[in-house]
Amino acid sequence: MLETMTKLMVLGMELSDIVRRSTWDPALAIGHSELGNLGKTTPEDIAVLELAEGEFGLVDNGTVNGVDSAGQRIICELIVKNGQVVWDKNGRSRDDWTTTSPTNPALT
Repeated sequence: MLETMTKLMVLGMELSDIVRRSTWDPALAIGHSELGNLGKTTPEDIAVLELAEGEFGLVDNGTVNGVDSAGQRIICELIVKNGQVVWDKNGRSRDDWTTTSPTNPALT
């Protein structure tokens, strides 16, 4: 999904439009307005995305050589499901290890 979102960005679509068309619009299309948005009555499911800068290759069978390039890529940093962090690429939701005690009692 993020690869496709990145390709749409390379084609010139605004990031806010890409996010809406990847979240809210599909939720409405399937009749589930409680999905694809944030609010008091919605599930606590969130994907935290980063717009990374660099040199990225985009694989696509539609191009002549099969590869295109991009100066930005959308990357998932964190996923929250039912209010709990279930994936955290860079440990952003965790305490700094230097300020926490060891979890193994043999190490104390």
